[in-house]
Amino acid sequence: MTDSQSSGSENRSFGVAILLGLAGIGALAWSGVSPASVGPERYVCYATVALISAALRITRSSLPGGTSMAFLFILISLMELSAAQTLVLSSVAVLIVSPLQAERRHRLLLTLSDLLAIGAGTMAAHEVYRYPGLANQHIEPAVRFVAAAAACFFAMAVPAFLITGATDPTVSRRKYAYSLLLTMPYYLVAGAVTGAFAASAHAWNWQSMLAYMPFAFLLWRSYRVYISRLEAHRQHSKEIDDLHLRTIETLALAIGARDREMSRHLERVQVYAVELGKALNLSRNELEGLKAAALLHDIGKLGVPEHIISKPGRLTPEEFEKMRVHPMVGAEILQRADFPYPVVEYVRHHHERWDGSGYPDGLKGEAIPIGARILTVVDCLDALASDRQYRRAIPVEQAVDQMSSDSGKQFDPRIFALLRKHYQKWERKLATARTQREEEKGLAPAEVFDRVVRTIGSTTAEVNSLYELTQELGTSLSLAHTFSVVSSGLRRLVKFQGIAVYLRRRDRLQARHLDGFPSKPDMMELEIGDGLSGRVAGTGGSIVNGNPARESTNPLVSIHFQSFRSALSIALPGPDTVLGVLTLYSTEPDAFTTDHLRRLQALIPKLSQAVANGMLFQQAEDKAGTDHLTGLPNAHSLYLHLDHQIGLSKCMGAPLAVIVCDLNGFKQVNDTLGHLVGNQLLQAVGAALRESCREYDFVARMGGDEFVMIVSDVHEDTVVSKIRSLRESIKTASQKVCQDGMIYGSFGFAMYPKDAQTADELLALADRNMYRDKQEQKQLNGPALAGVRPWRPSMQPPVTTQPSQDASTSSHRIRPESGEHSFELSRDKG
Repeated sequence: MTDSQSSGSENRSFGVAILLGLAGIGALAWSGVSPASVGPERYVCYATVALISAALRITRSSLPGGTSMAFLFILISLMELSAAQTLVLSSVAVLIVSPLQAERRHRLLLTLSDLLAIGAGTMAAHEVYRYPGLANQHIEPAVRFVAAAAACFFAMAVPAFLITGATDPTVSRRKYAYSLLLTMPYYLVAGAVTGAFAASAHAWNWQSMLAYMPFAFLLWRSYRVYISRLEAHRQHSKEIDDLHLRTIETLALAIGARDREMSRHLERVQVYAVELGKALNLSRNELEGLKAAALLHDIGKLGVPEHIISKPGRLTPEEFEKMRVHPMVGAEILQRADFPYPVVEYVRHHHERWDGSGYPDGLKGEAIPIGARILTVVDCLDALASDRQYRRAIPVEQAVDQMSSDSGKQFDPRIFALLRKHYQKWERKLATARTQREEEKGLAPAEVFDRVVRTIGSTTAEVNSLYELTQELGTSLSLAHTFSVVSSGLRRLVKFQGIAVYLRRRDRLQARHLDGFPSKPDMMELEIGDGLSGRVAGTGGSIVNGNPARESTNPLVSIHFQSFRSALSIALPGPDTVLGVLTLYSTEPDAFTTDHLRRLQALIPKLSQAVANGMLFQQAEDKAGTDHLTGLPNAHSLYLHLDHQIGLSKCMGAPLAVIVCDLNGFKQVNDTLGHLVGNQLLQAVGAALRESCREYDFVARMGGDEFVMIVSDVHEDTVVSKIRSLRESIKTASQKVCQDGMIYGSFGFAMYPKDAQTADELLALADRNMYRDKQEQKQLNGPALAGVRPWRPSMQPPVTTQPSQDASTSSHRIRPESGEHSFELSRDKG
């Protein structure tokens, strides 16, 4: 059967019921009314009044059923009808009208409610009106009618109150009782008017009964308008309350936008807290405060640093002390809102413990506000049953079992007992509420939350990332560390595949940091003014979605950019000129936006300062580790490098040689040719030694005229050969600066790990061997060195020496070519 067929059949049934009801009214009324006192015309008028007054019903959107105006017939029946006659007429009228007015699911109960109310009201009104104490005292009929109306009101209100509670348990009994009391003045007015009508109706004919109908209509109309206005005002108040609550909820979601679980957390806390409040019979004021506090209890976390809130591990004592301030901060924030219910005290004390060991005020037992005690239990349950940064969620059942050990310690035992008893029911109610909310919005939970917090959440993440990045840059003095921090930190702000930091070196850009490139060149340089990054360096501006293929016209350079399709480049400004350029590369075309540029612009001042500081620090470090005269590393750098090389040699199992060289005759050059020539000689010798060594060998000036070389992965015979070439290099360099033969070098070396194990031991041993070589050369060239003229090799005949061994030394004699002196190089075995 279709809906229309069902509706038509139902309407026909109601029509038949009306006809049968009218016939019943006539039969019952005629049999119960004395013809001598009431004629047929008059009883028809009474029946009409009964039917019309039963049909006049005032419905209220907030309450089921509504209020019937059948009491008007009861009052007018006091003039001539008995209680039995009134009951018959009014009951039949109710049986006809009430089924038509009630909802199908409540039809039987509400019809029964009207019948009980009519019966109770009829008996009460007739008993009071005919009470001998009133009837015999010659009291005015109007007063008796008012007293009867009051009795009728109370008799009819009680059944309606009881039946409504059984019909709809969701309706507040207090609220319904209050709404019934609002109708009492209309009963009293109706009683007074009916009394006045009764005083004059005896002089009229039966048609005077119809004159009562306009009054009944006016009373019904005025009462309906009054109730409509009251309902509108109540609905407006409800909408304001709902808006207030939604505003609080939105604020709470905005505050918790950094936590994707915040929405579900607030839902559970609010549902459980309100249900616990109802189970504890809290007042309306306390429940409203609990609703708001459930949403805002963590607002004080605005005063806690993000890195503490998001920390995945256990908090340190110092971090926990910082976290403990959030209830007080939250209370201070909410204090300004001036809530009309107790929100502030609930938020301030929701981390108090039942045994008094909580914070911030150490309250104990009943001294803790009831709402705060409820929030303590519910907040802990949700913390255990939800995913957090430091652990995964556990099932609700397991969470409740785990909390039971803290009942009487952390939690109020009475509140925890209620939670344990009802949590399964409340969990089902929570699931239903979430489903309804999703259906109303037509979105999935994640989409709902993303829509609410998309802007705020991304802004919060951006601010936090920028803050963390700038903090790290502010403490960095190393360029390598600065570039590493920028490379990793920027990935939280901008999506890219490659990053390059170019620093200005005269009229070119030199790549100082490359990451994400398929192949990294040993050195990459770009022309300033040409290409993508070069143009940015020349103008000091920025380029969004530039073409990486145009970075360089050099094929050997441009090949490294072939995999990229777009680039975002921005200059690093300095005090006087551009320091360099930061360029991000993406494999996607048009991957960057002006919003990405805005984020980089917020970072660039701090990055430029960090780069400038790094360059100054590197210059100072180079100056501290470099000999200013020769440009070679100094003694400080020598010791650092030697320690490092010893560590590498130990790991790789490779030998290492330390060679010490001292210039013989250098004092004579200073005394005869001047210090300027001596400085030039040192520069020339340093350059010659550097050129004579491999690229990865280390040459340093120890001080004065002494030089040290660290040669890795060599054997003794190679070192001896190397020293022979070093002698020649010194000879050649000195000839360009001063007279031939004025300068020659003395050498000594020591091997790691054969001769010594530490840097100090190696240097000391090599130095002793160098001085032995110096002594032997003095013995061979004594006359020349003692004369006024500079020593020349041609002044001494060739000398051939043989290897000699003793207990403490082994001497390696290097045999020169014909016509040259032969010098002995001694190596002390120590």
